[in-house]
This record gives sequence, structure tokens and C-alpha cells, in this order.
Amino acid sequence: MRGLAGLMLLGLLVASPGAGSLIQVTTLVDELDGCAAGTGCSLREALASAGDGDEIQFTVTGTIALTLGELAPGSDVLVQGPGAGQLAVSGNFASRVLAVAAGRSVELRDIALRDGRAPLVGDPHGGCVKNAGALVLSGVRVEDCQARSMPSETPAAGGDGGGVFNAAGAVLVLTRCVVRLGQAGAGGGDPFSPPPGGRGGGVFNLGTATVTESTLELNRAGGGGGPTGAGGDGGGIHSGGTLLLERSTVAANSSGDGAQFCAPTCANGRDGKGGGLWASGETTLNNVTVSGNTIGSAPEGLSNVGGGLVLAPTAGVIDRLRNVTVAANTASGAGGGLAREGAGTVRLRHTILGTNVAGTNDKDCTGGSAALVSEGWNVVRIGGGCASVFGGSDQVLSLIHI
Repeated sequence: MRGLAGLMLLGLLVASPGAGSLIQVTTLVDELDGCAAGTGCSLREALASAGDGDEIQFTVTGTIALTLGELAPGSDVLVQGPGAGQLAVSGNFASRVLAVAAGRSVELRDIALRDGRAPLVGDPHGGCVKNAGALVLSGVRVEDCQARSMPSETPAAGGDGGGVFNAAGAVLVLTRCVVRLGQAGAGGGDPFSPPPGGRGGGVFNLGTATVTESTLELNRAGGGGGPTGAGGDGGGIHSGGTLLLERSTVAANSSGDGAQFCAPTCANGRDGKGGGLWASGETTLNNVTVSGNTIGSAPEGLSNVGGGLVLAPTAGVIDRLRNVTVAANTASGAGGGLAREGAGTVRLRHTILGTNVAGTNDKDCTGGSAALVSEGWNVVRIGGGCASVFGGSDQVLSLIHI
């Protein structure tokens, strides 16, 4: 747990603005000719003139539609918005909204980031946000963002992180945020090795991330490339790094659809795993609801597991679910609620697994290579798969009880 403790401490440090100057944004126009010229001081100009520890505020409300490309802060800065319902920064369906470079610490508060599109060439990840440094988002809405889909003639996987891409070594803190309507990119095409869809429709994490009091909803991983590519994993979140998810909701997300080659008469691609969440690094969920997530969004893809979540901890890694509700998720394969892979351990306490739907009798929890350990006080509807794990203080119900 040292990684998570360090992440929370670093998040507190990043979130504390320095005693720098205050810069006011006075126009919604996206321009870069100096605050003393043009229509006033734009957000891009404010970021260009800011030094480490400065704070940027706004005298305007509405939408800043970016016309000069993504915003890339050159200093450690706090951007304080008037409220996510009052001010939005739009990628204008043409560019990513925000890119934070390695070594930079940036915080955004009370603002919306939307309509972002990752570049097609060379950098397809992160539809609205790509973070390689330390980024804190508080009271921020990230919505309608897309990582790049590959052209059908390009043999490459779709872009990862429809809403937010957190790179290896980077730190991401989301507090009181909403990440919705994110879309990872679709794979291109290759008849010999069909590329998969992008992963993490809402958030893709390779670094360390903490998500608190937030909602991830209606996000989708990318569809598989032609002719039979697999859909992307992790509709809401895909995490290969360290993840702490607390007092949050992961709802109505879907993994990527497998490519449809000649449906329904012959083989198609397999749908992605983990409708709500797929994670292989150290993962802790405290007081979290995972509900209404699905494997794929179309019937043609081949079945897969983990409608709610797939935990795939590597050897020596322990994942923890405490006070978690996993309900009303759907998998075309086994484990409508929880599926597990990898060589690590998954530990559950005060967790409910129920009312999930699956293509097998393992409706709520399915067996897998990762060890499953009950710490007690769980409520589980068992249709096979995980039955031998629960007992004692756990309440184990038959299919007819929930």
C-alpha cells in the first residue's frame, strides 16, 4: 500500500497552490497575441504568462472553444473555474483539451473539459486529457471525449483513454469529478493480425491514480479492428498501474465490441473484458458501486467475462474490495459481476455481489487464476465459480433469493 499512500500525499502537495500571482481570464476567445492585445486575456495567454505557483481565475462564463490546439501548461499552476456548469473548455471536436508534460504539476478546479479528440498521427491516446506529470482535477466534468480510431487500412490498435490518459510514472487525482461519454478508439485493419480496440473508455491508467467521490458513466472501450479484432477492455477504467477508487460510482459503461466480420454466420472478434473496470496493478475499492455495466454493446461479438469488473493482479499483488456493491451488470460470458485473472490475490470484505447477469451459471462471481479470499461479511449470490470461498460471516444466497 505504500504506492497509494504516496499518491495521496503527493495529491495533497499538488493541490496546494503557491503564493504566486493571480491572473484573470477575460475572454472566451482562444488567442495568443498577449493579454494586452486582441479581445482580452485568453486562457491560453494566461497559461503562457503564468509562473510556478500562479493562480488563474475567470471573469467570464460560457464555452472556450479551442482553435489553436491543445492547452499545454508550461508552469506549475492552479486553474480555478467558476463551476463546471458555468464554464467549459472545448476541444471543438478537433483537438485534445489538455496535455500535462512530465515534471509539471497542474490543478484544475470547477470547470468542464469536453469535446476533445486525440491526434490521429503519433499520439492517439487521451481524448480530452493526457497526463505525464502530476494532475489534480477537482469538481471537473470530463465529457464527450474520444481517443483516436485508426483508419481501416492502418494495422494499429485504437487509442487508449477516451476521457483521460495517465501515463506510466504520472500521478492523477480526481475528486468530485464526472467522467462520462468517453470513447476509446477503434482498431484499424489487418487481415493477418486484426488490431484490438482501445482500452479505458473513461480513464486509462499506467501510473498512479486516486478517484474519490466521482462518477464514471456511459463510457465505452474501442471496437476491434477488421476483420476479427477484439474489443478493448475496461469500459469505465482500464488500469495497469496503481488505482485507489473511493466513495465513487462506476455505472453504465461497456467494454469494446468485437469486430463484425460476417455476422451472424461466421467468426467475429471477441468483445472486450471488464465492462466497468479492468485492472492488473494494485487496486483498492472502498465504498464503491459498480452497476449497469456490460460486455460490449452489440450482440455479434464473441462472449467475454466480467460485466462489472475484471481484477487481474500480477504475482505478489493484492487487490482489495471493501464495502463495494457489484450489481445489475451483464456479461455475455461468465462473471456478470466479478471475474478474476492473473497470479495475485483478490480480498473481499463487506461486499455485495448480486443481481448480475451472465451467459453461464456463474452470474455474480466466476472462478479464475487469481486467488479469492473472503475477509468476512460479504453477501454473495452464488451460481458456481466462487462458492467454496465464502462461509462463516458471509451470507451466501441461492439464485432465487436475489
